[in-house]
Amino acid sequence: MSKNKKYKIVIVSQCFWPDTASVAQHLSDLADELSKEGHEINVYTSIFSYENKSIKYPKKETHNGVFINRLYHSYFGKKSIIGRALDFISFNISVLVPLLFINKKNVDMVIAMPPPPMLPFLASFISRLKNIPFIYWAMDLQPELSYATGILREGSMVGIVLNYLNRYTVKNSKKIIAMDKYMKKYLI
Repeated sequence: MSKNKKYKIVIVSQCFWPDTASVAQHLSDLADELSKEGHEINVYTSIFSYENKSIKYPKKETHNGVFINRLYHSYFGKKSIIGRALDFISFNISVLVPLLFINKKNVDMVIAMPPPPMLPFLASFISRLKNIPFIYWAMDLQPELSYATGILREGSMVGIVLNYLNRYTVKNSKKIIAMDKYMKKYLI
């Protein structure tokens, strides 16, 4: 990023301020700093707290100069894998609409990070269609995380699809933010 240019940045993640999930805190810190530097930040996130379904945030809000747009989606919670998968799918569908309507003239870059797992792919795909630079913040890796926790079996059809989507995301990212040198090495 050029020091003097002021960018219009779209950030997409299921978690954002005032949520207390780690992802929300990291993204909020980034958005706050970018806003302080004079960049225009628009966030698309969930209307629900990531950990507590009973907490619902305002649909639209401005915090520290950051424009927050919160989206409705299903919220079955973390009690079952199927419910959680439905929540992830419905959030991806909810965020697809605003991503489809972003205009290259009004957006200089898109930043996305999971959760949900397929969100970075979706954002990278739309960014590529619209010729908008995409930055992938890799907070976790799918399907590797699902393999490690036993949710998915290596070689499963879902795992193969997630691997393909992750490779697409990495390949079509202008920049990638990795958590540490090990993740960076793995992604390379």
